[in-house]
Amino acid sequence: MHREQYSEYLNLCYYNYMKKFTYFAYGSNMLLERLKERCESAEYISPAYVCGYELNFNKRSKDCSGKATIVENRYCTKKLYGALFQIDEKERSKLDRAEGNGYTRIDNFVVVQSDNNNEIETTTYFAKSGATGRKLRPYSWYKQLVLWGAVQSSLPATYLTNLVAIQADRDPNNERNDKALCLLRESWGDVFIKGGWDMKIAGHLSVADWRVMEKTLEVGKPENWEQAYKTFFVTRIETRYFEPIKLLQKHGKNKGEGFSIVTLQCSLIEFLASIRDGVICEELKIKDCSQEGCSRKIITNENYVSSAKIFKDFLKNNKPFNADFNSTNKADSFYKDVRCALLHDARTKESWKIRAKSDSDAIISWGGKNKEKILYRNNLQSAFEQYIKKYGEELKANASLQEAFIAKFDALCEE
Repeated sequence: MHREQYSEYLNLCYYNYMKKFTYFAYGSNMLLERLKERCESAEYISPAYVCGYELNFNKRSKDCSGKATIVENRYCTKKLYGALFQIDEKERSKLDRAEGNGYTRIDNFVVVQSDNNNEIETTTYFAKSGATGRKLRPYSWYKQLVLWGAVQSSLPATYLTNLVAIQADRDPNNERNDKALCLLRESWGDVFIKGGWDMKIAGHLSVADWRVMEKTLEVGKPENWEQAYKTFFVTRIETRYFEPIKLLQKHGKNKGEGFSIVTLQCSLIEFLASIRDGVICEELKIKDCSQEGCSRKIITNENYVSSAKIFKDFLKNNKPFNADFNSTNKADSFYKDVRCALLHDARTKESWKIRAKSDSDAIISWGGKNKEKILYRNNLQSAFEQYIKKYGEELKANASLQEAFIAKFDALCEE
C-alpha cells in the first residue's frame, strides 16, 4: 500500500472512529443510565416527537414480558415522544446487539425536535412483525425505566400521564428487578431507595407511578387534573370500594350482607372527607412518663385529627348528603350508632336499621311512627356516585382541593 493510500486509510478509520449518529429512543433507553450501560458515549440531546405512530408494549421478550415498540398508524394524530441521543458510530453494533434479533434497525427515521421544530434523520428500532404478541404487558421495573426516562428526558406532562396509566406486572425474577432498580436509584434515589416504590395505591398503579403523576400537577392550573382524578382517584374508589360493594349487591340475598356493604361505605366516607380536606387521621400516641417521676400518661401527637369530626362534617357540609344529615344530631347518631357499632361490634345500635332501598331518594329515614332510624344503602351508593362526579368537576378549578388531593395521595404512599 502506497503512503498516500495508507494515509487515506488512516483518515477514513479516524473519521469512522470519531463519527457519531443520532438515536431516537422511546422505551427504556430514554433513561440515560440504561443507555450508557449499552453505549458509553451516549449523550442526551433533546426531546423529540413523530406523528403517525403509536407506542405499544407488545414486543415479545425472552423474559416473557412485553417490551416497547412503535407501530405505524397514519390515522393517529397524537404525537409520539421520545428522546434524542448522540452516540459514537463505533458503538452502533453494541446497540444492535442490545436491542436483539426481535428488532429491525431503521437508519433514516425522521423525527421533529421539540425545542426548535427541526426535522432530523435518526436511527431507531421497530419490533419485527413475527416478534410481537397479544395480551403482553411490561414488567413493573421496565415500565419504571420507560416512565422515569421520560421524566429525565423532559417529555411533556400530558405524555407522562399516558405512560403512567400503562398496566404492568410484577417480575417473578428478583435479580432482573433489582438490576433495574440499581439504575433507577442512580438518578431517582428519593423514589426507589425505599422498598415501597411498587406498593399499589390505586388499582395497578404504584407509589412510583404517583410520583410521576405528581410532577405533572400544578396547584392553581387546570392541566392534567382531570387525568389525575380519573387515573388515581376514580381507580382507587372503584377498586377499593365500588367493585366489592357491587359484588355484594349482585350476589346478596338480604341475609346480612348489608352490614358489610355499609361498613365499606363508612370507610369511603372517611376517605372522601380526608381527601377533600387534605386531612390525615393519625392514632393518638401516648407517652408513658413514669420513668420521669410522673404517674400520668399524656398525649404527645399534636397533629391528631379526630375521624369523628371529619366524618360528621363531611355529611353535614356536602351535597347530596347534607339533605339528609341536616343536623348535628343525625350525623352524630350515624357516626356512633352505625359506623362505630358496625366496625367494633358488627351491629347497629339505638334503633338503626339497614335496608336496601326506599321508594324515594332519601338516604335515611328518621323518626316516623315507630321512631326507627333507617339507612338505605343503595340510596347512599347513588349519593356517592353523584358526589364523586361533582368532585371531579370541582377539582379541576379549586386550588384548595388540589392541594388536599396531593397531600392525601402523598400520605397514601407512606409505608
